[in-house]
Amino acid sequence: MAINLTVGGQQAENLNWDDIIVAQTNDRIVRLTDVAVPRLKEQLPRSYFRVNGLSTIYLTVHTDKGANQVELAEEVKNVVKNLQPGFPPNFSLAVNYDASKEINQEVRKITSRAFLAMIILLVFVILVSRNWRYLLIIALSLVANLSVAVIFYYILEIEIHLYSLAGITVSLGMIIDNTIVMADHIRHNNNRKAFLAVLAATLTTMGAMVVIFFLKEQQRLNLIDFAIVLLINLMVSLAVSLFLVPALLDRIPLKPVQKIFTASQKEGY
Repeated sequence: MAINLTVGGQQAENLNWDDIIVAQTNDRIVRLTDVAVPRLKEQLPRSYFRVNGLSTIYLTVHTDKGANQVELAEEVKNVVKNLQPGFPPNFSLAVNYDASKEINQEVRKITSRAFLAMIILLVFVILVSRNWRYLLIIALSLVANLSVAVIFYYILEIEIHLYSLAGITVSLGMIIDNTIVMADHIRHNNNRKAFLAVLAATLTTMGAMVVIFFLKEQQRLNLIDFAIVLLINLMVSLAVSLFLVPALLDRIPLKPVQKIFTASQKEGY
């Protein structure tokens, strides 16, 4: 007679058979080892799958939530490499699908595109302004923006993956736009009144990102980090435009823009 016994609440490696209680009779506790001899036995196969006439076992490894898939893949590969010398004869192990390779490729593509986008934007700035000090101010503002944003990523526990990297890439142009508008206005008018226009334009973009939080669950899970990264970068860009850009213009002064008045304007004065 076979009796199925299910034990829960303990991990297999920490399981102690002497601690498992199966019954209590006449004030006596009956443990599993009192009535049975525990031993490990391979489960009978429920189905067969063969490749080239040989029995094949598919082993699927999944990551926990928040785990680094690339690091986990490297750890699994190292464990398998250490186990290979002890494999029995005619036993082989082949990788059928490795998601970490695709992740690495996509991360490289997005990272290279982000750096390329940053370089192109800065090249446009120097071509238009033809002023190295102006370019330095924009570059320092961009570096400060991304550095502060990384602190918020860490505090809010934002995972850096394909979608969050895409959010950083998309936000680069908006960050530089805010910096350029504020720097040019201060350079021409020597005040910060343009910040209201920058704030309104940025809040409009941030409001569009809020729609992502109301999507269906599957779509929201894919895009939530993209939206959060974009919102963080835009909020930080507002602070950088309001406080850091004027300070940089004080430390790295630019030539004042000469205003040209027409004859009609002179007559009015």
